[in-house]
Amino acid sequence: MGLKGADSRDSKTRHPGVVLCKGQGSNVLDVDGNRYVDLAGGFGAQLLGHRHPSILRALEFQATRLTQALGEVLPSDAKVSLVERLAGLYPERGAQAILAQSGSDAVTAALKTAALHTGLPGVIAFSGAYHGLGYAPLAACGLRPSYLEPFRTQLNPRVRFVEYPRDQASMLDALCAVQDALSGDGIGAILVEPILGRGGCIVPPEGFVSELGRLAKASGAVMIADEIWTGLGRSGKLLFSGSETQGPDLICLGKGL
Repeated sequence: MGLKGADSRDSKTRHPGVVLCKGQGSNVLDVDGNRYVDLAGGFGAQLLGHRHPSILRALEFQATRLTQALGEVLPSDAKVSLVERLAGLYPERGAQAILAQSGSDAVTAALKTAALHTGLPGVIAFSGAYHGLGYAPLAACGLRPSYLEPFRTQLNPRVRFVEYPRDQASMLDALCAVQDALSGDGIGAILVEPILGRGGCIVPPEGFVSELGRLAKASGAVMIADEIWTGLGRSGKLLFSGSETQGPDLICLGKGL
């Protein structure tokens, strides 16, 4: 949907005045009976459109069996099956998967994992990046200062921002900046969107993700690919970063999942 004012950079923008009530396929209807083509797709969550019959059948089937298990204490068979399938997406054998409540929580879990593995609090992030508004990913938000600045004193102070590359020349500059940051003390993670999403829908030059992985491995840092926006087929591949020569250590999924 292209609605004037719906995604303004001004935080005080008024609501566009459309209230949705129903969706079918690629269309949504508002309470006044107007129909729109949903070009937003739930910001990437509606990979199969609204009310896809296969999804409805799965929801109805599970609702008649079990609505809640006990997490890791007493997991459900549906959870075990999902986790096994997710782990199988990783390009190498032996991957592990955990479930969270949102993409923001998935990034939080990845940053925690990196800190536990390396013992280092520092993170390299990129300009224009959006990883969610939970406190851990918010510290690495390079999209809008208004998201981050009011809470900066409560956030991780060890985040270094690098410009996201748009061409070959800027990729070399970005990789040099990443290498310089890694040569200092305290960087335990590189957090990157394989395709920059809300920051401009930018596909980086070929080899960028692989080079980040190589630099991370050489320094002992952990590379985190935020595939919440790009993953599960939205880029034409199940995992955009999974086809790279030197892939990420951790992959975050969400939205369409």
